Amino acid sequence: MLVLFLASVVPSGAAFAEEPGRVGGYSLGRVHLSVKYDRIYFDHDVKRFWGIDEGDYLGLDLYVRVQPDTYVGVEIGRSEATNVTDAGGDFFSSVDFYSFEANVKQAIALTRGLSLDIGAGVGIIWIDGKEVFIGIEGPSSTKLADAGEAWQVFVNANWRTRFVFIGLNTKYQFAYDVWGVDYNNFRFGGHAGFVF
Repeated sequence: MLVLFLASVVPSGAAFAEEPGRVGGYSLGRVHLSVKYDRIYFDHDVKRFWGIDEGDYLGLDLYVRVQPDTYVGVEIGRSEATNVTDAGGDFFSSVDFYSFEANVKQAIALTRGLSLDIGAGVGIIWIDGKEVFIGIEGPSSTKLADAGEAWQVFVNANWRTRFVFIGLNTKYQFAYDVWGVDYNNFRFGGHAGFVF
C-alpha cells in the first residue's frame, strides 16, 4: 500500500482564484488529462542485455482530485526500439517497453497559474519483442513477452490557464522483470493537457 505524506500543503481560502498558482479553483482542477513526450534513459542491465540505452517515450495520464490539491491517477506509456540484437546474438525487429502506473501526487501552488507536483506510485512493466529468424523458407518471426513490477517517484512543473496546462516532467522508475533483469529508467520531457 502506497502512502504519500507531504508536510507542506498550501492552505485553502475563500477565493481560490486569488491564491498563488490557482486559476478558477484547485491548482490542477478536479480532473486533468495530459499527453507526454519524454526521453527515457535505461540503466546498465537493459544496455547489456538488449543493447538499448535510451529512446523516446510517449505517455497518457489521467488524475482525479481526492483532497484539496491531492490527486490519484493512472498512466500508461510506451517506448519502442527497432532492429535490436540482444546479448545472445538474437535479432529483434522491435522491442517495446510498456509502463502501467498508479500514482498519488500533491500539487503545490507557486505563483498564479504555476504549480509543482510531487508524487510516487507503483506499476507493472511489460516488455514485448518480435524476434526474427532466417530459415530455409525465408525470414519468420515470433513474439516474446516479459513482465515485471515497478515503483516510481516524480516531479512535474505546470503552467495552466483555466482549461489548458503545459509543463515539464521528470521521473525515476525502479523496475525489475520476473527474471530479475533491471529495467530502472529515468525520464525527462514535456506534457500538455486539459483541466476539467
